[in-house]
Amino acid sequence: MKPKSCKVEAIGSFGIGEVYGNYTSDHYVYNNKRKTIVEHGRDGIKNITDKYDLISDCPLIEDESGVKFGPMDSDFCGGSIKNISWKNYLLLHKAILNVVRKSGTFWFSSSSYNDMAIVAKFAPSVCEDMLRCI
Repeated sequence: MKPKSCKVEAIGSFGIGEVYGNYTSDHYVYNNKRKTIVEHGRDGIKNITDKYDLISDCPLIEDESGVKFGPMDSDFCGGSIKNISWKNYLLLHKAILNVVRKSGTFWFSSSSYNDMAIVAKFAPSVCEDMLRCI
């Protein structure tokens, strides 16, 4: 992967919570050794802080520490999926980006949702359907 400039398409706040380094433990990051997307885990210093998520026109963004990350965490695909193949990740990123571009950035704002438990209940089927339909 060659570095390039990317355009942020949507960014939103998701309240305050536990992070390790820059990420929640279930946020998907790129594992360069395995060439796959994995959960971040509990690597790094644990903090309670504001949580944000974003999506760009690039499938991954590299943070200041060299970690490459995307817009999803494992909750989106059901929590039991701890890693995603690079191929499937690219499909999901493209699908989510298309949805954001067609319908708006509100998907990336917690204020758009009345109950995050409902989101957690239905997001896995959305993830599954996106993978199946693309």
